[in-house]
Amino acid sequence: MYEMVFHIASEHTIEGVNYDLEAQIYYMAVTSGHVKKSAAVSILFKVAPGAKNLFFEKDINIVDLPDKYDREKTIEGVVDLKHIFLSNPDDKFLEFSYYEYEGSTSAPPCREDTTWYVVADPVPISYTTVETFKDAIKSLNEEYLSDDLFLMSENALEAPVSDKNRSLQQINGRDIYYYESPLKKGRYN
Repeated sequence: MYEMVFHIASEHTIEGVNYDLEAQIYYMAVTSGHVKKSAAVSILFKVAPGAKNLFFEKDINIVDLPDKYDREKTIEGVVDLKHIFLSNPDDKFLEFSYYEYEGSTSAPPCREDTTWYVVADPVPISYTTVETFKDAIKSLNEEYLSDDLFLMSENALEAPVSDKNRSLQQINGRDIYYYESPLKKGRYN
């Protein structure tokens, strides 16, 4: 992981539905076959009463998000991305269903060399967590034009905060594949 971007109101939709928060986790590979091909994992979040999320409580410090003085933050220490799917440390990580497609990054220059994996079922998140992100984004831009936050890994690339969520793009003949987990039923019920 070299970068994690959060969007208030998701950029991805599932069956036309936008979600409360989207985390995009970017990976970059350098191989002899394809130099600098990237992959991105998108996790959609939906506000649910009483929802807890181990990732936001343990792995990142949501009270120390980027602000107008420090527009990017480096994630210190170990980040366990499995925690995004867990409410507490005793929960068991389960397989999940997802969509896959070839597309572009959502921030300029929107390079067409990205494989996207979009988690199919939105993860429950607390109203307070979403509001904390909204407050951080508002402080980044007093006019509230920006709608995303960047959290960087220690080996992060520089990236500016964009002005708006990218608009929904046409499929343009792309194949979108769906992988269903055998454990899908009742995942977050």
